[in-house]
Amino acid sequence: MNFKLIALLFFLFTKTFAQSHEIIVTEIFADPTPSKGLPEREYIEIYNRTDKDISLKNYQLFYGNYKTTFPEFLLKANEYAIVCRKGYEQEFSSFGAVVALASFSLSNEGSHLVLKNANNQDVAFVIYSIEWHTEVNTGGVSLEMIDINYPCVGKGNWASSSDQTGGSPGKTNSVANSKPDTSLPILINSRLDFKEIVLNFDENLSLDFLKEKSNFLLENSSNVISGITYSPYNNSQVVIN
Repeated sequence: MNFKLIALLFFLFTKTFAQSHEIIVTEIFADPTPSKGLPEREYIEIYNRTDKDISLKNYQLFYGNYKTTFPEFLLKANEYAIVCRKGYEQEFSSFGAVVALASFSLSNEGSHLVLKNANNQDVAFVIYSIEWHTEVNTGGVSLEMIDINYPCVGKGNWASSSDQTGGSPGKTNSVANSKPDTSLPILINSRLDFKEIVLNFDENLSLDFLKEKSNFLLENSSNVISGITYSPYNNSQVVIN
C-alpha cells in the first residue's frame, strides 16, 4: 500500500467529519401506536440550522433500502418541518410546516436515514435504534435529539420524548438541553494488510467527505475509499484500498 499512513491518521484526528448539517433530523416517530395524543402516523422532524431559507426540491431521503424525492418546499431559516407520507398532511398541519413524500416508512427497530441534496451530496445522516430510547418504549413515543448543535453524535444525544402527547413535532424538542460533544472522532483501532487499511471510529463519518481524494495524502491516486459501514451506535468502519 502506498499510503502515507501517519499523515492520514493525523488528518483524521484534526479534521471535522460531518455532513453539511445545514439541515438535520431532530425527531423520529417510528412507532406511533398506541397514540398518546399525536396522529398515529410515522414522521421525522427536520430543522434548518442556517440563517437562510433552503429549497428542498429534488432532495432525497434514503430510509432503509428505499429512497424518495422531496417536492418543491422552502424550509425557512431556523425553522422545523414535519416529514410524513403523502395523504397525512392534514393530520399534522396543526403542529407546523409539513412536507409530504410519495413514499415513506420507518422501522420500529431502527434503520438509517440519509438526506441528500439536489447534487447528491450528504446533508444529514443518522442511524437510529430502538435502543436509543431512554424510557421503556411501548409505542407512541418519539426519539428526540437533545442538543441540535451536535448532530453527528449518536445514541448519547437522543432520548425518549418527555412530552405528554408522545412527541413534539414542529417545535423545540421536549428533551432539548445543552449536551456538548467536545471530543473529536476517536480511532478505536486499525488494521493494515497488503491490500487495504481498515479504520474503526466511534462516530459516524461522511462518505462524501471521505471520498474526496484531496483530503488525503496519496502517493498513488488510484487509492480510494472503497467502503464505509455503520452500527446502530453511529460507529464507522472505513475501508481504503
